[in-house]
Amino acid sequence: MLDSPDVAPTHIQILFGRRFFNLEEVDKAAEILINGKKKASRTPLAHDRLQLGAIEVVFSLLGDHRS
Repeated sequence: MLDSPDVAPTHIQILFGRRFFNLEEVDKAAEILINGKKKASRTPLAHDRLQLGAIEVVFSLLGDHRS
């Protein structure tokens, strides 16, 4: 859960399905960018920057990822 007025409680969900993590939008009106681009309704994730409103989240399969 992200504590921000820009992020809805149902903004997105990240699911693991067999071999991949996928980001799925839950709130159709929510602002979601992946690596600076608008996303499709379901997008595979590996090493990506997620922009949820004014919040940036880094998703990485490599463990500790710092930039």
